[in-house]
Amino acid sequence: MAAKKRSQHRAEFKAKMALEAYRDHKTVNQIASNHELVAVQVIQWKSKLIQDAVGVFGRTTPQPLGWI
Repeated sequence: MAAKKRSQHRAEFKAKMALEAYRDHKTVNQIASNHELVAVQVIQWKSKLIQDAVGVFGRTTPQPLGWI
């Protein structure tokens, strides 16, 4: 039996999933199930979003956000 190829998700997709998890309208398990992801991955993306949010607002020069 062949091993399943690992998915590589685009930054836009990761950001969308992290924001969806942050909003708390659905559980992490629901989000993961709806998009065929592992719940731990969604939790990691959400944590990264929260961790890096300070950097977005703390920059002195504007940086383009391609995923918005």
